[in-house]
Amino acid sequence: MNRKLLLQEVADAFAQRANISKKKAEAFCRAFFDLIEEELTHESFVKIKGFGTFKVITVNERESININTGERIRIDSHAKLSFVPDSQLKDLINKPFADFQTITLKTEQLKRSSPKQRLRLSERLAQVNLCNRNQLSIRRNVIKKRLIITYTQ
Repeated sequence: MNRKLLLQEVADAFAQRANISKKKAEAFCRAFFDLIEEELTHESFVKIKGFGTFKVITVNERESININTGERIRIDSHAKLSFVPDSQLKDLINKPFADFQTITLKTEQLKRSSPKQRLRLSERLAQVNLCNRNQLSIRRNVIKKRLIITYTQ
């Protein structure tokens, strides 16, 4: 799911499932999110059993580089909101991927790999009957210096 879900859409779905009016469902959703927001301003986390935990995390001050100008900049300390799903929700979301296996690859070899080498790697993975070569997408993330292997069904 690559699109944003609007509050109105959540309220409409809730109204349908709970068999209540859309107005009442929207009022409940707004109150629910307002309550979470209010509690996060007073406490550092809000836990909803079966759903997950919202946490306020403090990010320390750090130095970075402006990629456009190359000059060093300081990023001030700030708070950010984090969500950790409950194990039940996590298991439900990850269920389609339960049969995937972890493969350890030599990182030195991957760092220096060219597109041609990545194609050969995908062919080798396909030979081991892990998947069809056309289902693998291997690319290098230059910024984070790691290889990303994506499997599609």
